[in-house]
Amino acid sequence: MAALGFAVASLFAQGASLVQQKKAGKESAKAQELQQRIAEVQAQRSKRKVAREARAQRARILNQASQTGGLGSSSVATGTGNLQTEAASATAFISTQTGLARQASEANIQATELKSGGAVFGAVGGVAGKFAGDEAFKELGATIFSK
Repeated sequence: MAALGFAVASLFAQGASLVQQKKAGKESAKAQELQQRIAEVQAQRSKRKVAREARAQRARILNQASQTGGLGSSSVATGTGNLQTEAASATAFISTQTGLARQASEANIQATELKSGGAVFGAVGGVAGKFAGDEAFKELGATIFSK
């Protein structure tokens, strides 16, 4: 009879473990989603910084050109055009980096959820194995299923 008590306690412990593993998986997914959101906010800041720096550099070029009398020159047009190209390239790089980080985060979230689900099935398999191989569990199974 004591073996039967241990079998029941073992079942409850495995059930509690399953619940905790599922909770841990959900919390891990939440944390990864928050980290992704932080990365997206940082990327937006970086894009604004690139644009702000490009505007400031353009203003310096135009100011210097107006002081030296070269405001309409092709070198000023080329210089400001290059600034715009560099800013667009930097912004595109940030966007690409953010997109790849989002994909990696989503893959990590999915892996965490699958790992949590695998743990659940493993525990259920463990319980089934106990019923099949352990005498106390066989006795418990016979008691449960005979009614």
